[in-house]
Amino acid sequence: MKNLGRRLAALLLAVLMTATVAVGVFAESLNPYNGRSYDTYLLLGDSVAEGFGLDNFDRSKRMSRVEGTYGAYVADAVHAKTYYPYAQDGFRSAEFRMLLDPTYDGDDITKTEIPDVSGGYADVDKLKAERGLYQDAVKKADLITLDVGFNDLWLPIVYATDQGLAVAVEYPKALLSWEKAFEENYGALVKRILELNPDVTLVLVGSYNPCKHWSLPPYTPIYVGQLLNVFFDQMNDYKKSLAEQYGGRVKFADVHETEVITDRNHIIMIGFDPHPTEDGHRYMANQILSVIG
Repeated sequence: MKNLGRRLAALLLAVLMTATVAVGVFAESLNPYNGRSYDTYLLLGDSVAEGFGLDNFDRSKRMSRVEGTYGAYVADAVHAKTYYPYAQDGFRSAEFRMLLDPTYDGDDITKTEIPDVSGGYADVDKLKAERGLYQDAVKKADLITLDVGFNDLWLPIVYATDQGLAVAVEYPKALLSWEKAFEENYGALVKRILELNPDVTLVLVGSYNPCKHWSLPPYTPIYVGQLLNVFFDQMNDYKKSLAEQYGGRVKFADVHETEVITDRNHIIMIGFDPHPTEDGHRYMANQILSVIG
């Protein structure tokens, strides 16, 4: 993620905290999967799904399989003959909604922040040009995982920063308004996926708090980063409510215990990275496979 330090600082200011991270490393292995097979698997998501942060991730090779990602593990486990790894770093539910719904053209953040956080890859014209590609993949898939949410919370704060607006006023406003926008776009996105493909198995991948091990004072069990749980809990509650609303066609995969790269660092402002480790990806694959098996 481009300029991640500046953007992380914005989020930290929004919740008025600074902290250091405690080390927490665990080993995760893949569980046996004996569920049904899926011929065509479509991965929709942001940089988490994309594999950003893994040693073998190459940002120049977009929309290609990355070994060690949860998507690759899921594709192998379900014996997918065709795997579409259509994840894009920086994307929110709004950008995927724009790709699948020709009547929706994004918002101000789509125009101002997405070109930057996607490394110059995506802008409004590019998104419109790829609508057919994404919609065709949705129609062909019999399994889709949808993994967005972090940027829906993060980018409104970044947008307030980039506009040069008063922090004391605009950050609280952004934090109060992000959930309404997220639910509107995410709900419309899920609805659109099911309109394009009524028979698909759709897994809504939950969100996790990448700051959960921030401690204050440093190296103590006083995990002030868990104060951010309220935002991620809101996202997860909404995702679960949608899964319940649509019944058996839609599943919810809880991934709140995902290990992220920051969990293996000591100082959060040096090398902060909210993306899953290798173990984190295996854990996410296990959680997804457990709800479709």
